[in-house]
Parts: sequence; structure tokens; C-alpha cells
Amino acid sequence: MFTLSRPTAARLLAALAALAMVSVLTIRTSQAAFTDSTDNTGNSFAVGDVEITDDDAGLALFDVTYNDDTADPVGQTGCLIVTYAGSITLTSDVTLAAAFTDTAGGPGNAGDGLSDNLDVLVEIGAPGATCAAFTTAGTIYTGKMDAYGAAKNTWTPSAADTARAFKFTVTHAGLPNDAQGDSTTAGFTWTAST
Repeated sequence: MFTLSRPTAARLLAALAALAMVSVLTIRTSQAAFTDSTDNTGNSFAVGDVEITDDDAGLALFDVTYNDDTADPVGQTGCLIVTYAGSITLTSDVTLAAAFTDTAGGPGNAGDGLSDNLDVLVEIGAPGATCAAFTTAGTIYTGKMDAYGAAKNTWTPSAADTARAFKFTVTHAGLPNDAQGDSTTAGFTWTAST
């Protein structure tokens, strides 16, 4: 058996008591007497959208059949409203592209389609203009249908200018004999991008 002398035991007990006291004081003083906190909740993240529409209700602007070669200087006119309804502010113009598909006439016809015989005028309306009360802000394109080329800039929508009227006029100066049976289909595409 191991025995401690009285002075050693007393010192050991005093050391243990001191250690216990320091531990209690250390734990007690490390706990804060006052606390406070704040939070920031409800943070959300979303992606905006680019949305462009027109009012054509899925219908073509033109469905024209020429019954003779007589010039049509007044032309056929179509108009529609294009609206930007996206939540993202655009920093570039809405563009207007055109695609044409020519079909040559019947047997024995040397024609190559109709687009090289048709003149097209595309105008953009002033802000607030409608198809019923069209006021032009400028010409987007004027020339032969088949020469339209690359997409054209139209306008940059803003909070005060979200919709524009577009007026199309198609004329011809007379059709050549080899245009008999020829046809052309046309598609117009407005594109909005950031």
C-alpha cells in the first residue's frame, strides 16, 4: 500500500482544490454574460427573361396571287405590332431577319421563283404608332425581296418604348412571262437578345 505523508497529502489536496477552482473560474468567465444576434433571411435568386411577341395570331400577312403581268405599283400592304415583354433590359436592337423560298413555275417554265421580281419596303412605326394610325419612324429595308440579306436592326426596347408597328409593302413593276407559275414564300423573324 502506498501512503502519503501528511504534508504531501495536504499539498496534493491543496493543488487539486486550486485546480478545481481555476477550472470553475475559467469556465465561468469564458461564458458571455450578454449575447445578441441578427440575421438576414429571405434571400432569393432568379433569372430574368427575354420575350418578344407579335399580334399576327399565327396568320400570314400576305396571301397574294397575281393573275396577270400588269404592274402593281401601289402594292400589297401588311402590318403587325411587335412587343418586347421580357424582364431583362436589352442593350442591343431587336433584329428583323427575312427568309424566302422560291419555287419555279410549271413544266417548260424557265422561271426561278418570284422573289427577284418583287420589291419590298419594310418600315418601322414611330413610338406609339399603330397599324391603323401608322406613322413611320424610318425604313428598315427597301429593295428586291431576294436581296434582303442579313438581319436588320430595328429598335432597342425600353420601359417607355416596348412595342413598335412594322409595315410591309410589296410591289412589282410588271412580271416577266417566265414568272408564270413561280411562287415565293417569305418568313420574317424578330429576334431580341441581351
